[in-house]
Amino acid sequence: MQLLDKLVIGARTVLCLLITAALTLTGCNSGQGSFQVQNSAREEITLARVAISSEDFLFQEIYPSEETEPTFYRVGADSSFVVTIKFASGQELRAKGGYITNGLDLSHKIIVKDNEVLFELLE
Repeated sequence: MQLLDKLVIGARTVLCLLITAALTLTGCNSGQGSFQVQNSAREEITLARVAISSEDFLFQEIYPSEETEPTFYRVGADSSFVVTIKFASGQELRAKGGYITNGLDLSHKIIVKDNEVLFELLE
């Protein structure tokens, strides 16, 4: 093989490795997170409001032992969940928690109990 052929093959190999590395690094983060609301309380949640990353989500009629389907949101910057729960009895809960950071695609479960809201990071 001539020297010029070896240089061309070497340059192609380096270019392929750089492209693969760039695609791997950008492909690891879709910029999207997800969460579910789980009702672990003894009464129906008539309204759940979840605010995250400048987005608001509303859920109605979550019965005891039920949970919502996964809800997806865009991760724009570091943030946390702000949750407001209204039960059928009229009782309200407010909570802030969970941690969202740009660069990581995270999934959370928001667990609503009778007197508290918990934030669980899912793997």
